[in-house]
Amino acid sequence: NISRCENDLNTQGESASDISKETIEQIQDKEVESQKILEQNENAIVIEIQDSVAYESKDTDIKNVYSLDYKKILEESIDGRIIIANYKKEIKLNRQLRSKLVDVIVTKLMSLFYSDKQGISLKNEHFEFIATQIAKIFPTENSSIYYVAPKTEGPQQKISKGKLVDSYRNKLRECRKCGLINRKRKRSQDDEEIEEDAESISQ
Repeated sequence: NISRCENDLNTQGESASDISKETIEQIQDKEVESQKILEQNENAIVIEIQDSVAYESKDTDIKNVYSLDYKKILEESIDGRIIIANYKKEIKLNRQLRSKLVDVIVTKLMSLFYSDKQGISLKNEHFEFIATQIAKIFPTENSSIYYVAPKTEGPQQKISKGKLVDSYRNKLRECRKCGLINRKRKRSQDDEEIEEDAESISQ
């Protein structure tokens, strides 16, 4: 009888131990599951934030000019890759490559921020910023090649100039010629400074 009792106690002990193990495993499984749910929620939050940023980047708000990666813009086009490859080889850009460079950038900007109702509204401050970005990507390049601020004081006032501005003006003129941009849309003073030369060329 004593032996049987001992066996019963041992059996009960083993059962209790098994139950304890199962309970621990269940707790651990729940912890793992909770961790997965937490990670999924965190990922969902990150995705939501990223989607929000992506949505903002598609906004026609021209201020997004400042958040663009201009080297990436070049790397995403064949002409841009040609420019970068030539620069790595020669450590400088010639006139032809500079023209290609501004064409790639201005075309990309106009396609990003084009609106049937508003057209495109790049301003002098945008070109000044882009010119500095070009000089960072191609250190031997002088930003003044791409943008020179307008002279607004004194008897000899001058509009802004440089390869970026010239390319933009020419493309605006072409867009107006074929009716992509409404000539009668309301323009700000900054627009007029940029577009003045394009208007005079088209006449």
